[in-house]
Amino acid sequence: MRKRGHALCAVVVVCCGATAGIVACDSSSTSSGTPPTPPTGVYEAGSSGGDPTAEAGAVDGATPEAGMDASASGPRDPFAAQGKATSDLPTAAGYDTSVPGVVTDKATGLVWTKASLSETNLPPDGGDGQPSTQADARTQCANATVGGVKGWRLPTRAELMTVLSFDEIHPFEATSFDASSYDNLPLWIASDDEARNTYYEGHYHIHTFRPNLVGTWFSASTPCVKAPYPVTDHAQPPDASRFALVGSILTDNVTSLEWFAKIDGTARQYTDATTYCASLAMTDPAAAPATSKPWRLPTLKEAASLWLEATKGLPSAFGTSTGAVYFWTSTHYQPPPQLIANPGYMRITFDNTNPSGDFYWDVSDFAGTTCVRDAK
Repeated sequence: MRKRGHALCAVVVVCCGATAGIVACDSSSTSSGTPPTPPTGVYEAGSSGGDPTAEAGAVDGATPEAGMDASASGPRDPFAAQGKATSDLPTAAGYDTSVPGVVTDKATGLVWTKASLSETNLPPDGGDGQPSTQADARTQCANATVGGVKGWRLPTRAELMTVLSFDEIHPFEATSFDASSYDNLPLWIASDDEARNTYYEGHYHIHTFRPNLVGTWFSASTPCVKAPYPVTDHAQPPDASRFALVGSILTDNVTSLEWFAKIDGTARQYTDATTYCASLAMTDPAAAPATSKPWRLPTLKEAASLWLEATKGLPSAFGTSTGAVYFWTSTHYQPPPQLIANPGYMRITFDNTNPSGDFYWDVSDFAGTTCVRDAK
């Protein structure tokens, strides 16, 4: 009998006042029953520039970007971004579902369990796919057989971000994944610190990675993943070649983004923040010269790619403060008709001192601003 120790999560409303300042505080074979060999490429899912017409999961079939070189030696750090950010609203075109029970992301190469684990995927007395501890979730992934495939593991936060859909109803693309099996439930993730950041929770327009099971939750769903390349067991400091700081401009050679490494703490509304970035090269000498790639607000997934799991913070170029960092993203929230909620744009905050979760986004009226542009 499958146990469900879940309770519905109440709507949480976070109010952000118009404060004057928001401070920066196994590889797979292609034989029957196993996932198809994923292509190599980059996370070209249309998120760069927030282009809503670009197809999620589309692969740049030319030259793989930095961080996605299939010939690179040594295991990769699954806790860190591996390429450009995926779309905020992935589409079915980005996934291969030809093998029953599994979903292969064409852009990242990651292979996912189509549905949350259940008793049918596990050996007798091996659990029900909704364990109450991260350790049990790790064990259940390792022991599961899904689509004829074994050797699964929990996804890291960075990996989970690649498939999340910022849709009010489902956390994943609903026609590729059995999204209903994950609805309204926390999701276990891998973490170096088992006391924190152990799962993703999404409800209404409040989303966060939080410490263990809190509040009314007694267990969580278990998504599992396999990578087509070897991975490290723990988060690693970023490679010296990933970031390059020239003045106030920080180039991320993995995501191919240039960041203006100053978070402006002025509390702005979204439209004012977009104007601030659009005119940045003309108003701040540190952001010049203007290039063919204009400054803009980052998408939520682009902003999330800055997080460094090894140090539990942003790159040092943004400062060493451990307080909350709130800034706007261009990711739009559109509530479904059945919910009484207002549409808006999401802000994101990183706070490694917050016991309720250090990685959090919501819809708000005011936030600080940081700007990004495409490096190429």
